[in-house]
Amino acid sequence: MTYGKCRINCWGFFHEVRLTTTLELEGIEGVQVRRDVPLMSFTSIGTGGRALYVVEVERKEALAEVVRRVRVSGISDAKTFILGGGTNLLVSDDGFDGVVIRLLGEFNLVEVLGTRITAGAAVTLMKLISAAEGAGIGGLEFLSGIPGTLGGAIAMNAGAWGMGIWDKIVQVNGVDKKGTVVTKRTDSHSVGYRRGNLPGGFIVSEALLECEEADREQIAQKVKEVIGKRRLIGSDELRTFGSVFKNPGGEFAGKLLEEAGVLGLERGGAAVSKDHANFIINKGNATSGDILELINTMKRQVKDRFDVDLIPEVVLLGFEESEIEGQKTREE
Repeated sequence: MTYGKCRINCWGFFHEVRLTTTLELEGIEGVQVRRDVPLMSFTSIGTGGRALYVVEVERKEALAEVVRRVRVSGISDAKTFILGGGTNLLVSDDGFDGVVIRLLGEFNLVEVLGTRITAGAAVTLMKLISAAEGAGIGGLEFLSGIPGTLGGAIAMNAGAWGMGIWDKIVQVNGVDKKGTVVTKRTDSHSVGYRRGNLPGGFIVSEALLECEEADREQIAQKVKEVIGKRRLIGSDELRTFGSVFKNPGGEFAGKLLEEAGVLGLERGGAAVSKDHANFIINKGNATSGDILELINTMKRQVKDRFDVDLIPEVVLLGFEESEIEGQKTREE
């Protein structure tokens, strides 16, 4: 199981034989199981097919039992996916023949005690920042404007300008792939650039963050400035991932892409933003196939021009390995 981190290769795609196992989760309080569920409404880009199962978990104490039962059912890690905000997720048009777990309810709570904040994995980063601002707690402003949830941000060590969310983490609570409740502390855990380095199958349930007291007006002003710096495109009506590729060492992916000539590039109903070369927009009728073709083209043009292999931030779910250009299969 994974929180947006790939098991097979760095694209995060999953493929194996068709799932035939019946999922048995009856009797677990706070858990709802749905079958044959469209996933496009759960992603910011707004494309993709259906999941065989979507399991919605509202109580923290139920998560470990869900994981144990999924494991007992014989469903593999490659057939189980933890869906956060869906802001960096591209689902195959053929869907995902597996189990998608969504965290709701208690996982969306925030509590501020002094300069420490306890927040569930489903809390959006903007909700987290807003709660901190309301309590006069600063230090999280660098996360402003980043879409998605706390769980996903922890998994990928989301951040900007030399800072990552793990710089503020005291500990992370979660469940491992065996269904055991586990705590990861910052002082016993190393992270990297856009990598939370959590064990394979680890599901974040909540985190404890350490911040500092600050003036509310100053926090609000800094949030406004940070969002402005991000050059967020257009309006809330646009369907986009945000950044498609990570910044390679010493370079900005957007600058390389722009110089490689991808601004405004289109494939079907998908287009590279004319304002930001590292953004893809669903113009309204894009398919995931259109978007993947565009991602592969962007990557290829930078490789041809600069001999730089861009690494995606976008996670691919349900795709065949043969659909991914320029990637070698490797175990993570």
